[in-house]
Amino acid sequence: MPVLGEPHNKKTVDKMKNVNSSDKGGNSQKYRIAKLKRDHPAIAQRLMDGEFKSVSEAERAAGVGKPLMSPVQKVVNMINKLSVEDRAELKKLGF
Repeated sequence: MPVLGEPHNKKTVDKMKNVNSSDKGGNSQKYRIAKLKRDHPAIAQRLMDGEFKSVSEAERAAGVGKPLMSPVQKVVNMINKLSVEDRAELKKLGF
């Protein structure tokens, strides 16, 4: 079992690109867990007890994480990234 704050596989490492590596902030699991411990100790303890699948889930429970996107929101985001030609093709298909 991975240690909290440490990545447990390559995919996790790739997702954890820390855009702010200073000691005062960032988006690494280690920083996010420390912030939960500081601001929401009860939820941090529940995370350590294995009640949450991820740090993100614990952050959402604490009211500080990004909400999950609905399937419709995901589709809208994908459509917005399509080229004009691809959108025209979707329109021909009735979407």
